[in-house]
Amino acid sequence: MPDTSPFPPHTGILLLNLGTPDSPTPSAVGRYLKEFLMDKYVLDNAFFYRLFLVYCLIVPKRKKTSAEAYAKIWNERGSPLLSYSQDLAEKVASLLPEIPVSLAMRYGRPSLEDGIQELVQAGVKHVVLFPLYPQYAESSTRTSVEKCESIIKKQFPHLQLSSLPAFYDSKYYIDAVTEVSKPSFSEQYDRVLFSYHGLPERQLTKLDATKKYCLKDSSCCESINEKNRNCYRAHCYSLTRSLVKTLGIPEGKYSVAFQSRLGKTPWIKPYTDKVILQLAAEKKKRVLVMCPSFVADCLETLEEIAMAGKENFEAHGGGELVLVPSLNAEDVWAKAVVSIVSEKIKKNTESFQEGECVKFSLPQEISAEEKNELEGKIGIIDGYHTINNVVHYSVLVDHFPQEKKGTYFLLPEHYLQKHTETKH
Repeated sequence: MPDTSPFPPHTGILLLNLGTPDSPTPSAVGRYLKEFLMDKYVLDNAFFYRLFLVYCLIVPKRKKTSAEAYAKIWNERGSPLLSYSQDLAEKVASLLPEIPVSLAMRYGRPSLEDGIQELVQAGVKHVVLFPLYPQYAESSTRTSVEKCESIIKKQFPHLQLSSLPAFYDSKYYIDAVTEVSKPSFSEQYDRVLFSYHGLPERQLTKLDATKKYCLKDSSCCESINEKNRNCYRAHCYSLTRSLVKTLGIPEGKYSVAFQSRLGKTPWIKPYTDKVILQLAAEKKKRVLVMCPSFVADCLETLEEIAMAGKENFEAHGGGELVLVPSLNAEDVWAKAVVSIVSEKIKKNTESFQEGECVKFSLPQEISAEEKNELEGKIGIIDGYHTINNVVHYSVLVDHFPQEKKGTYFLLPEHYLQKHTETKH
């Protein structure tokens, strides 16, 4: 049984995935696509142009064909993404019997409001949000975190929220993917294709503060550095390098591509559908396709790769194209989720007796609004002084209930660079 001691009292975990329609019908799929595509981080056009694109062009054209695609993967439990996510949440909860766990979707149901409300009803005061996206992107991670923050601020202002970052480099995650994928490697293969969800190139380049690095040459994602630490493409290539090593894939026997592009704007290259046709033309006999931007099999893996991709590969002279299963709700993945969350909690949580004075440092002074917000989370800021442009704050932990083992609080991500000392 995992150690739950790092979890502060009244902590709950909210697992969050992207979403799925309620049913494989044009009306349900259309409703889902409108919510999804109207997100400013998904289609980053001006609002009225986005409104025109979504309601007048994209949804009327795509809802029927998308519904037909969803119908191909729908099973007795409904959406595979939803059922796998529900099973995962149940397994995580069974591993952490004292910690409430709920599930939500960024779009569709169960909604974020539903997931948060479930935790509140279980007595949770601190929500740990785990966006189930291995790589960071504004169209997945950022929109999910901001939506959760907005809901809590408006509807649950008493709650404290912290979110987990992208976990593409987590040993627990990489080991889980490796273990789940290994059975597919038991037979000979000619090629491994790592197929990640695509993004418009502009969504990468706009995060490059220098405007001189991102996609300027082929080496920009060869390693993670300060310039690309939040780059989706860099995260994908980093994960690929890790999995190539743990799975023992020889150099020259794997490729990286990006799928699911929409519209005519340039997306990250190379494109998966074109790479599949290229591999077919090379008469590859057995190609394994891994989709590590998805932790659960869904439309993009089950239909786009395992059905349409396989059909195109075989129709153009290829041999066998095999989809490597996602993590879904495998036991090793549930255990990895618990380990990732526990590690995050341990790094951010400090324990102090009531009345102790905590000192920490920030690179600049905080505003009155930020001071009030921070005081509501950790204690009364009773003074600060500045040395070499670094502000040192003293916080008196005096408003928490008495606890035998001390008072806990979770510092927000941007307060991690701190030093503490106590005095009585």
